[in-house]
Amino acid sequence: MFKRIFFFFKNVRGSFALSALFAACAAVLQLLLPFFMGTAIDSIHGKGTVDFALLAKYTLMMGGVVIGCALFHWLTKFFSNKMAFSIGKAIRTDLMRKAHRLPIAYYDTAAHGDLLSRVTNDVETITEGIQNASSQLFTGVVTLIGTLILMFSLNWVITLIVVVLTPFAFLLSAFIVRRIDKTFKKQQQTVGQLNAYAKEQIEAQKTVKAYALEDASVTRFQALNNELYTCGQKAQFFSSLVNPTTRLMNSTTYIVVGVVCTFLLIGGKNIGSQSMSIGLSAAFLSYALQFAAPINAITNVTSQLQAAYASFGRVFEVFDLESEPKENEEVVQLQPQGGEIAFNNVGFSYDKKKPVLRDVSFTVAKGSRVAVVGPTGAGKTTLVNLLMRFYDADSGTVTIDAQNTANCSRDSVRTAFAMVLQETFLFHDTVRANIAYAKPEASEEQIIQAAKDSYAHSFIKRLPQGYDTVISAGGDELSAGQKQLLTIARAMLADAPMLILDEATSNVDTLTEIKIQKAFEKMMQGKTTFVIAHRLSTIVESDMILVMQHGDIVEVGTHDALLKQGGLYSTLYYSQFEK
Repeated sequence: MFKRIFFFFKNVRGSFALSALFAACAAVLQLLLPFFMGTAIDSIHGKGTVDFALLAKYTLMMGGVVIGCALFHWLTKFFSNKMAFSIGKAIRTDLMRKAHRLPIAYYDTAAHGDLLSRVTNDVETITEGIQNASSQLFTGVVTLIGTLILMFSLNWVITLIVVVLTPFAFLLSAFIVRRIDKTFKKQQQTVGQLNAYAKEQIEAQKTVKAYALEDASVTRFQALNNELYTCGQKAQFFSSLVNPTTRLMNSTTYIVVGVVCTFLLIGGKNIGSQSMSIGLSAAFLSYALQFAAPINAITNVTSQLQAAYASFGRVFEVFDLESEPKENEEVVQLQPQGGEIAFNNVGFSYDKKKPVLRDVSFTVAKGSRVAVVGPTGAGKTTLVNLLMRFYDADSGTVTIDAQNTANCSRDSVRTAFAMVLQETFLFHDTVRANIAYAKPEASEEQIIQAAKDSYAHSFIKRLPQGYDTVISAGGDELSAGQKQLLTIARAMLADAPMLILDEATSNVDTLTEIKIQKAFEKMMQGKTTFVIAHRLSTIVESDMILVMQHGDIVEVGTHDALLKQGGLYSTLYYSQFEK
């Protein structure tokens, strides 16, 4: 785990080194302050005799040390912040890259809000942990070593007392920290679950309100919120014990050192390196506090370090997810030459125990229009997923123009199709950018022409800023039909050699559908097209109709031929006209 964490420090070595250097400088100057203070005190002799020159010298030196400490502490913080935010930026970038490499199967099953929580909340927790702990760690190491050396040079016997008592603070801290690790992991996990549920409920507000389930939604949210409160309270309770406990041990050490110094000072005794003076006693007590300060500082950020460690674990869980299989060096680019598509004994299952497609075979001629119909769960969408290589077949082959798609790059296969889905998605951007998403280099004239061809131009011109109107993610301010028109315009602009239309006109009115069908007629000319439709009246002109049931193709033919057979297609078709 720590090896993986330190990997992210490789690209911030400059900031790391500078932060450590300035922290060391600040610590060294801070170590000089008690010595100068003790010497200044000892410049005041008995019976009111004062060495003003020595007092002024060390007073000025103390002033310089204080200013120097402030400057170096600021520089340490600056480079620590730069290091922390650079690491946070790198992790977010890597997470987004990983998100794009994850297979569609992950998004079909995982809670999207939890992944979002890892990209935002967990990375922010990591950044804060590094930001607050790094400078204190750098300063603490130098302070501990430097203070120990100086105390030994002043009085090794009293130093041994400090060294013997100090480990008890470490032992108590370690004892508590071991017990809060699990609670912080549970806290971060619950944060992810809460975010996922909140995102889901906010996006589903129309459905929630339609079924009057607002109270039930709040009740479920309260249960998760209470769980987060409980584990958060446990984590903070245990972490809050660390600092007071170590401070108690350090205060005890300070009292013991103070008593010993006072005893030696009053008794005029000499134990250790040299006789004890008032200034030396004051310096030694200051060093005893400085020796304990790094321990207190580190334990003070223990909760943040534990939360950061738990967040690193959640980030690494995403990195460890299985990505889409890496394409080998022998992969080729698909070269569509008309769009002859063939499924040869294709078998596939999402769950190996439940096959979805079984030994499916068919061939589609170049430029044909193919309709895929069947009851819900028959395997229609799975057929499209295999065409687009969102999934790879478990057995058999899928070929396009005699090229096995499994041997072609995924990008070349996917860009060979333009796709319009029943589930529309628009990005938080302008209308123009949403249409041009599939072809960013498109000219203004091409974008407008695609909008006109999809009959979206007229409603776009009525928007407040026309094509420059910014719409929200999902396009909630637009009607379902308007959103679908924009996705159709996007597909038309892509002008790919093959098309997939999955209930592409399900959300538009009848008159608009007739217009879009005419636009599709023009767009489909010379292109192999797969149409998935439940309204069978829209596919009567198809060159081939594949009728699916329980993962098998049970009927193949034209509309008229299938009606004459009187099989499943006939039943499905006439059922739509029954009163």
